[in-house]
Amino acid sequence: MCGLHFSVGRMLELRIFATVMFIKPTKKWRNPDGDSSIMVPYTYYRLCESERDATGRPKQRTVLGLGELLDFPTNAEKGELAELLTSLIKGGECRLCSSQRMYDAALGFYGKWLDEKREAEERRDRQAEEARRRAEEAREAKVCMKLKSLQPEMSRSVGAEHVCSQTLDRLGLKGFLMRQG
Repeated sequence: MCGLHFSVGRMLELRIFATVMFIKPTKKWRNPDGDSSIMVPYTYYRLCESERDATGRPKQRTVLGLGELLDFPTNAEKGELAELLTSLIKGGECRLCSSQRMYDAALGFYGKWLDEKREAEERRDRQAEEARRRAEEAREAKVCMKLKSLQPEMSRSVGAEHVCSQTLDRLGLKGFLMRQG
């Protein structure tokens, strides 16, 4: 048995601290020069976060699409970029790095992430406002009445014979039946 004991709150802190971001390559295909008969492969990179769902299963969530990353050909450079982006996104601060090019790229991607986050929040706010507006319109469309307060002005009963007679008239069957005898 292990001698470590953690409270639930401490475990949540460790879980937040232990989330890992990494750059994941994805193979994609495109047709050069609009020629649909030729497909050329290329690698698209995403900044992903490894996390666990409520059942404890590991999941990978895409945080940001990075594109082809032609400026960073080695895995070491991509790893350093992932560390820089993790420190910016998770902590809001950037650690020092050896390359100005890497620093500039990380800040550019961080700005893109902030823009996407802001747009998502605005979209969520617009959708919530639209849902509130539709709910208000539906509430206004409902008419509440006390049934005991209603007074009939001209009541009439409609019998089955009357309904059948009206149906025969509208379908034009009354004349047909009369001719048939």
